[in-house]
Amino acid sequence: MTYDIRSLQHPKHLCAIGAFLLGAVYSFQVNAAVVAPDSAFATFYSRVTAPGKQTVGFGSNGTPVVAPGVPSVSSAGGPVQVARTGSLPLPAGARLPVTGTAKIPNSAIAAIIKKALPLVPYLGTGVALYELAKELGFIVSKSGSGVVVTKPDSSVCTVAPCYGYATRTRYDPSTVATGYKASKIAACDASASSWGVLSNGHVMKGVVEGTQCAVYESNGSGGWFGASYRADFATATVSPSAPVFLPSSDTALADAIAAQSGWPSSSAVAQALVDAQRVTGDQIPTDQPNATGPATVAGPTEKTKVGPKETTKQSNYNCTYYDGPTVMEGGSVVCTEQTTTTDAVTTTDPATGATTTTTTTASEATKPAEIPADDKPAEDPCIKNPSRNGCRSDEFDVPAGDIPKTSKTISYAAENLGFAGGSCPANRIMIAHGMAVPITVTNWADNCDKLTTYAKPMILALATFAALMIIFVGKPE
Repeated sequence: MTYDIRSLQHPKHLCAIGAFLLGAVYSFQVNAAVVAPDSAFATFYSRVTAPGKQTVGFGSNGTPVVAPGVPSVSSAGGPVQVARTGSLPLPAGARLPVTGTAKIPNSAIAAIIKKALPLVPYLGTGVALYELAKELGFIVSKSGSGVVVTKPDSSVCTVAPCYGYATRTRYDPSTVATGYKASKIAACDASASSWGVLSNGHVMKGVVEGTQCAVYESNGSGGWFGASYRADFATATVSPSAPVFLPSSDTALADAIAAQSGWPSSSAVAQALVDAQRVTGDQIPTDQPNATGPATVAGPTEKTKVGPKETTKQSNYNCTYYDGPTVMEGGSVVCTEQTTTTDAVTTTDPATGATTTTTTTASEATKPAEIPADDKPAEDPCIKNPSRNGCRSDEFDVPAGDIPKTSKTISYAAENLGFAGGSCPANRIMIAHGMAVPITVTNWADNCDKLTTYAKPMILALATFAALMIIFVGKPE
């Protein structure tokens, strides 16, 4: 692309450059503010599914619950789960405080942590991820733009006591240890594996029997002969060995996470999951959410008085909660409305002036709580457009291969606005009797030359300084 440099020095083009720089700063501010503070889970939603029945979940098939709380992720000594709080509408402006809780599958935790591992630093968001790896017996370290995952060899004795074993030795009470392992079973397995496959195709199997290791020979059909080697475990008399780290992979770590049946309360898994999500920005899928909340919510009270009778009507909403059968259906709450009417009649004895109040109470049969019309959810847009952004449950594929590129040459010609292309105008003269006589007293050529030599650099410098101030003063909100 070629430009006429003189045309860029024209005031019209300098203004365009300043506008471009200002637009770039504005775009930076807007884009920086788009990042959502909570993108781990979809917004807490509810929808009316039957008269008096509302269903809550973390999907996009309902209306947002009023003032949903920040999600809380915890292991609670069992599976990892997420909880959000909010309130559902009831008649007469009453609200039902409700909490939606859903389990997070270990497979989902494993997938997002595996994706985040190469992206986290040593400190900050990476601490919990590294601590979780250590819980499962892995060591994770950074290497350039990737990670290195290793696993300590559990058979190496690094802390006393160490258990000795002998390699390929028949039974002999005086046999001494030829190596040491960190546990009895590791020592016994090492002794058995040292035999390898025998010439008859049989293999050896180590079995811990009290204080002894017995190595049995197979009979080739699933059974085992008597012990070929049996001796007491020898306690090491030497210092424990330094740890030995075996190569592993992020896939092995992810498999270990997915295989967990439960997590202790002290586990770093919940924080590791939150940190991993902050790095990747992915939403985290959950199992079906369940709903919990109070059994009864007080409704409006209405009082009327006619003569000696005062009538009080009290509405209460009794709610029952049900677990969600599926992820999309979510947990449900069914509320019924019960109205209790109390009549208090006060009479006065004209002879004594004493007053007597007679009270009668009646309760109407419960009926489904009528959900206010304004709070009923609009039609789910994902039903008509299942492929729209935010409706698909699968991840969008990233196209493989290089992005196509096209090179073009564009020629730019300066527009002729009658300013002589930025050159200084000549003096106006006329020829009289063969002599050049100036028409005006102004020396255009000399004055213009002074402007382009001295004033022009200062104007360009001030314009550059103003553009830089536009760039560096702005900051993202």
